[in-house]
Amino acid sequence: MTVDNLDTHSLYKLKQIATESGLSFPDNISKLDLLKQMGAYSEQTDDSEHDQSELNSDDDEDTPGCNKKPTKCEGLLEIANNHQCARNYAKEGFWVLPCWPDSKKPLTPNGFSDATKDLNLIDYWWERCPQANVAIQTRDLLVLDVDCKNGVDGLKTINSLEKTFGKLPETKTQNTPSGGLHYIYKTRNIIVPSMINCPGEGLDIRAYSGYILAEPSTIDGKSYVMDATEISEAPIWLVNLIYANSAFQTEDIYHSEIKDSVW
Repeated sequence: MTVDNLDTHSLYKLKQIATESGLSFPDNISKLDLLKQMGAYSEQTDDSEHDQSELNSDDDEDTPGCNKKPTKCEGLLEIANNHQCARNYAKEGFWVLPCWPDSKKPLTPNGFSDATKDLNLIDYWWERCPQANVAIQTRDLLVLDVDCKNGVDGLKTINSLEKTFGKLPETKTQNTPSGGLHYIYKTRNIIVPSMINCPGEGLDIRAYSGYILAEPSTIDGKSYVMDATEISEAPIWLVNLIYANSAFQTEDIYHSEIKDSVW
């Protein structure tokens, strides 16, 4: 398979990274050879000064796993968790992106806009930072983010809404490190805005222009845990409530979350 077989977004990102690194390559180069040129499959195990500056110009001490180029051993240790899970999500049809270890901040320069399903690009990201948290772009999803912290109990709001509109359909859920819950739904070609405090106190919507961290990502050392339930269609009453409030509190996740990118 050649570079011509890559999807447009992934080809653009790979060429951009190669150009910034001072590399050039013929149009018929294979994806593997291209990634080798860019260092994604390097056989080196030394921790050179050049490798450190390439990955983290600020040399942040609080971002383990990203302040040096991963060795082959590190990659093998991580392949069963973050790296492999990122690949699995992409195979299931999710758009994937890396975030700083133990953080929600994207590692890529364009935040959730860099999310991809291309396994070679995913390999490239997690080869460079094996401990990167795994995030899923929610542009094709509607995630009801239930907060249960700081005196706010989103579950009470859920109970109140269900008494009025009916039970939420059973769907894939994810427990968050803070004690919250993600209800993950599909939408049928409907653009649903990301919102805060909607459709009630302690509830946020992660949808278009948004993303969530996914298992096995961690925050403060605590993991997200996702169940194996199939994803259901979002209930129409929930979509209607979101649209009824969308003119007031749409959250600009894109600008609020993009900080300290590496690539």
